[in-house]
Amino acid sequence: MRLLRNRNIRPRNAQILQVVGDGPYVSDSTVSMLGPGKVVITPQYVTAFAHLLGYPPGDMVALTGIGPVVEDARVHPASAEIAALAWRARLLSSKQLSQVIETADAIRHA
Repeated sequence: MRLLRNRNIRPRNAQILQVVGDGPYVSDSTVSMLGPGKVVITPQYVTAFAHLLGYPPGDMVALTGIGPVVEDARVHPASAEIAALAWRARLLSSKQLSQVIETADAIRHA
């Protein structure tokens, strides 16, 4: 969860985990309960978080001890770029991040 927060990715956003890393179809509250251990972390979660964060899934499995890697995960084709963007965005101030979000929304709805 800290790795997500370091990248300004809110751990309550289950949709991002599913779309980028082929995480399980669960609610935002279910994902937020992973940190305090109220939900069991499965290999599907570990593999999905690895793709979302830009780590090789095998490394994440080795770090967590939860595996094996889900080899047939349907990962977003731009997952590496999304992870790199999230890593660089961590340096933005909240005002700058808000401006980026507003601009992205304007482009999406144009």
